[in-house]
Amino acid sequence: MNVRLQVWLHLPDGRRVRAGELVAVYRDNGAIDGQFRYLSSYLDHPEAFPLDPVNLPLVPGPQDVGRPQAGVHGVFEDALPDDWGRRMLCRQYGLSDHQARPPHLLSLMRGGGMGALLFAREHCPVQETVERPPMVLQDVARAALDFEKGELKDNDPLLPYLYGVGTSPGGARPKFLFAMDDGKHFLVKLPSLRDTVSPV
Repeated sequence: MNVRLQVWLHLPDGRRVRAGELVAVYRDNGAIDGQFRYLSSYLDHPEAFPLDPVNLPLVPGPQDVGRPQAGVHGVFEDALPDDWGRRMLCRQYGLSDHQARPPHLLSLMRGGGMGALLFAREHCPVQETVERPPMVLQDVARAALDFEKGELKDNDPLLPYLYGVGTSPGGARPKFLFAMDDGKHFLVKLPSLRDTVSPV
């Protein structure tokens, strides 16, 4: 399996520019050979900066990843959610362990996630805006715990909601961004099976 993704960047003024392209080739032995190259249009851009000053300097030509388990540079893997959010993606798309590797997961983000980087197979991704009905946080917390236990059923009405919010903020524990009617956003951290202290 090969994955080829366009890497887009949010500039501070809100514009999006295509910075480069990453390619990942899956080998039979389980390793992933990855490369990234900046587009010449990005290298010539007056506001261009290295996406990773140490590992991805602003130079033309392909730059090898050298991380056969990940297949992408660390700056791109950082755009993915961590443990809980990745398990959400795997459940949502029915991924096998072989498919649940960073290059393929990045292709499923569809403009979501946090940070300035966006990934798409072709055109600039547009983050999906879905109207979600009001939710009771206790219900969301219950659904998140059921998911961790492996007990969340496919017909649970909160499963689509968790798919929509559960992969954006990253982190190893269940959390999501909660939007208030007044436009304010809060980072909500949910109870986890890993908690050693009961929430107050």
